[in-house]
Amino acid sequence: MPTFQFTGPDGQNYQIDGPDGATPEQAFGILQKHLGSSSKEDAPGMASGLARGAATGVPILGGLLNKADAATNAALAPALNRFFPETDQLKGDFSERYKQSLTKQEGMDKSFHEEHPYADTAAKVAGGVGALAATAGTSLGAQALGLTAKSVPGMMATGAVSGAGIGALDETARGGDASEGAIVGALGGAAGPAIGAGFGKLAAPWLRAGKAAIAPEQEAAQQISQAFEKDAGKGLDPQALFDAQSRDQPVTLMDQGGGRATQRLARRAANVSPEAQEAFDNTIYGRFRDQNTRTAEYVQGLAEFGDAHELDKALTESAKRVNRPAYAKAYAAGANGIWDDELAQMSQAPVVQDALRKTMVSAKNEAAKMGFAPPKNPFTTDADGRVILAQGAKGEKTIPSLQFWDYVKRNLDKTGTREAQDWARILRDHLDGHVPEYGQARAGAKQFFGAQDALQLGRDAVTPGTEASRADNRVLRDSLKKLTPSELKLVREGTVDQTAQMLLGKPDSQNILNSINNSPKAKERMLTILGPEKYKSLETYLHVESMMDRFRTAMGNSTTARQLGDMAEGSVVPKTKLSLTGVVEDFLAKAGEKLGRGIDERVAAKIAQMLTSEDGSEYAKALRMIANNGKLMNAIRQPAAARGAVAVRGAQQAAQPLGQ
Repeated sequence: MPTFQFTGPDGQNYQIDGPDGATPEQAFGILQKHLGSSSKEDAPGMASGLARGAATGVPILGGLLNKADAATNAALAPALNRFFPETDQLKGDFSERYKQSLTKQEGMDKSFHEEHPYADTAAKVAGGVGALAATAGTSLGAQALGLTAKSVPGMMATGAVSGAGIGALDETARGGDASEGAIVGALGGAAGPAIGAGFGKLAAPWLRAGKAAIAPEQEAAQQISQAFEKDAGKGLDPQALFDAQSRDQPVTLMDQGGGRATQRLARRAANVSPEAQEAFDNTIYGRFRDQNTRTAEYVQGLAEFGDAHELDKALTESAKRVNRPAYAKAYAAGANGIWDDELAQMSQAPVVQDALRKTMVSAKNEAAKMGFAPPKNPFTTDADGRVILAQGAKGEKTIPSLQFWDYVKRNLDKTGTREAQDWARILRDHLDGHVPEYGQARAGAKQFFGAQDALQLGRDAVTPGTEASRADNRVLRDSLKKLTPSELKLVREGTVDQTAQMLLGKPDSQNILNSINNSPKAKERMLTILGPEKYKSLETYLHVESMMDRFRTAMGNSTTARQLGDMAEGSVVPKTKLSLTGVVEDFLAKAGEKLGRGIDERVAAKIAQMLTSEDGSEYAKALRMIANNGKLMNAIRQPAAARGAVAVRGAQQAAQPLGQ
């Protein structure tokens, strides 16, 4: 088996044992593959690579970092080698171990830079800027960098000296030419005061992007605060939010803004981030889908009567007071029964069949309300489930009385559909022809606008197509004044119940606000029936629902052009080109696009998370962090160019408004 000796590009000697007949070229190829795979294996992860990049970017100390690590590893290798695999051990004397470790450290940096050139460069620049910013934050550091000089020439002179020193030491630490480092540092230090103000304006948006990358929740809170400031007075105040939550209305922080600025911010975040889009969809469309049921339950809570017994008692008292004598006379006149071909044909209509079934069950209760004996049930059901006239033992048919037909007519009225109302009118007119006293009895219900009682009047008042719904509000108001307190409660009960039933019967996608509060006449009618206190409660509830619905329409109607404009406006990464060299412009454009996309999405997701929150705690926490970070933000506003460049007062002043 032949053995080959090679010296690698790192100066290390390698011994390759090849198979019989192997050539030196083949052995060298094996070595190249080994070195290539080792390089890939030595590449650190993203987090570790960025940390190393930032550390090596620090002037002077960054250049000594790998050497210090290599020296430490070389010194400890004899004691620690036994804990590592053979391939990871450092061997030889101290010099050889140092060289092996330094090669490995520099190889890791090189591998990471090859795989992530933009991220590595950005990390190195960040390390240099951060170090100089920290230095500038001290009195001695600010003086050395030329920040304290009273004139531009003075700042240039001090900056040149400090820049030359930093540049020379840094190049020396990195194994470069100290004289070249001094020249570059001096030029940068002298040029700093002249370009400081302009660079401050240039750096400000990038500083903001950096802040957003580190703390997206603070950037999100800042954008929300700006939107709220523009929408001042257009949303729900904190007390209104609290009251709405106590009514179980699903209000969130975005309803506090309520205006166009907050709506645009929400739409922009949804356009940028799929996560934000999902959060808004779940909140906005989820609460819209439940709007009918939620509002119906609230309306039912405005009911006047605590239980069914109290309601029945009020109905009985009202019926006896208003029209019992007249109905007693009519029922007596029609006690022998009414039946003909027209009634036989009517009874076959599906909606009438349904009313007949209900009457067979409810006739006793209806009679008890007015103090009458219940009518005899004249109907039965056949094998097919249809309602037909019952027959006696000798085959004679049982004829329904006027009292029974009157209860059928009332059940048709309660159904509320236009078809049922039409059949109720046909049945009523037909019965009037047989028993004139029936029409006279109903005349007592004129004070209820044709309804049989105060409860039905309340239902009819909000049911389209009824006599009560067509009545003028002034006439209705005068009629209500003539009712007893108990009857007035019945009217309110009927209105509340019918409103809730109409809401529950509507499809989820239909906006309930168009059903209740869509006209001055409708609002005046609700005020007339419910009274000021209950109407104010309902009005407040509907106002909150209207505020919540603003975001559904805003998120659903954005155009493509507006979406693109919103996305560009909301980005925290600068989009303007820089008037530098083409290479720098290209680098910044690509780095900004690649890094900025992720930053914008994180900020957008935080915006959505905060705006859709019911308690707003994360938003409040971020605001406190911003308020408490004033000194820190002032320190990082100190701009710096690259290695050896200095910050100046002009740049500091130009960047000052950032984050205030």
